[in-house]
Amino acid sequence: MMMNPSVAFQITAATTNNVAWNPTATLRQALVNEWTQPKLRRTRLCAWTGTMMEPLPRSVLRVSSGTDQVGSALTSWIQSVQDPTSNNVTIAVSGGSLPRILADGLARAGLADSLCPNWTVLFADERLVPLDHPDSNYRLAQEALGEESVRRYVPLDPSLLHDPTACATDYMDKLMQSCNGMTEVHPPSLDIILLGLGPDGHTASLFPGHPLLEETQQSVACITDSPKPPPSRITLTLPVLNAARHVAFVVTGASKAEAIRRIFQEPNCGLPGQMVRPTSSNLVWFVDDAAASQLQWD
Repeated sequence: MMMNPSVAFQITAATTNNVAWNPTATLRQALVNEWTQPKLRRTRLCAWTGTMMEPLPRSVLRVSSGTDQVGSALTSWIQSVQDPTSNNVTIAVSGGSLPRILADGLARAGLADSLCPNWTVLFADERLVPLDHPDSNYRLAQEALGEESVRRYVPLDPSLLHDPTACATDYMDKLMQSCNGMTEVHPPSLDIILLGLGPDGHTASLFPGHPLLEETQQSVACITDSPKPPPSRITLTLPVLNAARHVAFVVTGASKAEAIRRIFQEPNCGLPGQMVRPTSSNLVWFVDDAAASQLQWD
């Protein structure tokens, strides 16, 4: 059975750990609903159950036919969750293709002028390189979104590139201050976090099997042995990702398909992307057909 690219699946956590975990059947039933009950096109409710120590949180999987459609869906979602009364919307973004997908989606929808001026843009992770370096996530975001389009950017301190620990501490202070001065709150609660996913299942600069996955005390941590160059980075930790008001993944391309399959269809697979479990809202996945191509529907 072919997958309808407009379908959205809402996966909800089970209330018991005693039911056999069968994600294939869950996804198949959601697809059947799409074909037999078109009035339910926008959202599917289905039980994702398991024998895990903790049930997965509610997740929404939105599969679109291409990158442009992913950007449009992402933009619509941001418009729906962003507080229109706030003049300081804290939004953390990842690097890679995400800033361009976001910017193009905003442009197509004509929403950049209404959404972006209140954004305080932080970074889910950052490479310890100069701000004008091609590897800089700050540079990627600024080039995609524009220098003057947002309220302000919060880059790392380039004078601390030689000292990863000090750089992480400084960025943690900036993060706390940006979240309306929540200097005594750990973890701070960002309004929106937009994450990417690597082919190995990493997100931000949290890599499979790395000790930083166990970090609970620091909101921002440094890593000096990244398996992906450059080796020195700073990253938001899982407690911060999970404390955000709204979290979304943006994943495109066939190179991510195996990671997507494992995250959605292997319980406790250990990939960092599966460990993002926000406590205050649904976790939304915006993926294209290529990234979803290995999900088992039959």
